[in-house]
Amino acid sequence: MLDLLIQRGARTGDLQDPDTARLNQQVSNLIHRGLVVSVDLQNAVATVQVGEVQTAALPWLTTRAGGDITWWAPEAGEHVAILCPGGSLSQGVIIGSLYSGSKPAPSNSADQNVTKYSDGTTITYDRAAHALTVQAVGTVTINIQGNAAVTAQAVAVNAQNGLTLTGALTVDGDLTLNGKVAGTLKVAGNVHATGAVAQMVPPAQL
Repeated sequence: MLDLLIQRGARTGDLQDPDTARLNQQVSNLIHRGLVVSVDLQNAVATVQVGEVQTAALPWLTTRAGGDITWWAPEAGEHVAILCPGGSLSQGVIIGSLYSGSKPAPSNSADQNVTKYSDGTTITYDRAAHALTVQAVGTVTINIQGNAAVTAQAVAVNAQNGLTLTGALTVDGDLTLNGKVAGTLKVAGNVHATGAVAQMVPPAQL
């Protein structure tokens, strides 16, 4: 449509044809950059400063909003891009965020997918190294209604303040214990020992 109007203006010698000028203006105002001023989390809208103009409350684009739904709100001070149908800011939709000098990209690798949170928690997948790394500064909670299975060549758990297992424990294989067993140990069945068995020492003498 724009090409046709420009061609018409060229034929008539009037590149300032009203229709052409209006469409040119709409196209030039189709995309804007701005800075988020405020966010209304309840209604999922945000106001943006675009030059000297502050927009009305605008919705932001999300990945899914149907039966499956996602949520990740922008925040004040974030640089964003706005798509404006018809060139109108009042009809704008925040379509994404832009890196800036104060908020640079968290990686410069073509092989990494990185999410870095403001509290320092970082989730990184490096496809070249085939490595998924989660660095969490707080608590990690996983609630599973069904069963969970972990299959790996080896699993190492380093719990500096101790490891607690609640429920029955089944070990299919050899068990190596380096350390003490505290509390009451009840064995249902036979005990077979290879090697020396140390003398039982009363707790008061430990």
